[in-house]
Amino acid sequence: MDDLVQPRIGSDAVLQTLDALGEVGGELLAHKVLEAAGLRHVLDQKLQEMVPQNLFLALVRAIEDTLPRSQVDLVAVSSGRKNGSVLLEQYIPDMAQKLLHTLPPHVAGPLLLQALEKHSWTFAGSAKVHYEAGPPLQLVIENNPMAVWGCLWQCALLETVFRGLISADARVWHMACCADHRPSCVYMIEI
Repeated sequence: MDDLVQPRIGSDAVLQTLDALGEVGGELLAHKVLEAAGLRHVLDQKLQEMVPQNLFLALVRAIEDTLPRSQVDLVAVSSGRKNGSVLLEQYIPDMAQKLLHTLPPHVAGPLLLQALEKHSWTFAGSAKVHYEAGPPLQLVIENNPMAVWGCLWQCALLETVFRGLISADARVWHMACCADHRPSCVYMIEI
């Protein structure tokens, strides 16, 4: 399939995962994983804002095939946190962040979910995303192509964003998963 018609995801999914992989296992391991995934060329190119989501999924599968489970989980959580930090730093305008900080959590939480729904390509690729205002808040990702790593990556990403903007005590947990043959991944967010 031509790169222009493939479903896409934000390039930070790949870049931050490579960074997390390097932190967990060093640069040599990162090179080994990229080689196993057939993605050695990624190191030699400047990734654009959007990349084919299959590139990210190939990287994830290679990590799962190469590392022990405990290290896979460390990479997933670290990468999710790093991607959440990138969302906070680069994709949520300062004015919106200031507004969310001034609102009570039960008002700010649904507003943040609405924004995440509109920019879900950054963490959900081609999936359809919607939310329920709760409590607790729910984010639903239908036919989630990123349902990998027990969805630790998306849980860590969402928790980082909610802790950064809504409540330092925010907690995200995963209630249902497409990887378990469910139609949707369901994330509960307690603020």
